[in-house]
Amino acid sequence: MKRRIYYNPKVKDKVTVLKTANETANDHIIVEVELAPSGGTPKHYHTSFSGTRTTAAETG
Repeated sequence: MKRRIYYNPKVKDKVTVLKTANETANDHIIVEVELAPSGGTPKHYHTSFSGTRTTAAETG
């Protein structure tokens, strides 16, 4: 599985792309998001697609 890792130094979060839409015949994407302590983006929403979140584990 090819992984692509993106780090945002402004909010100190890391996103690892596990599967792209291209790799799943445009069916889905899978990403792993690591938030910095007290990190994350402000509340927001997307109008062009729907999504489901699954929390694998919580630490802290």
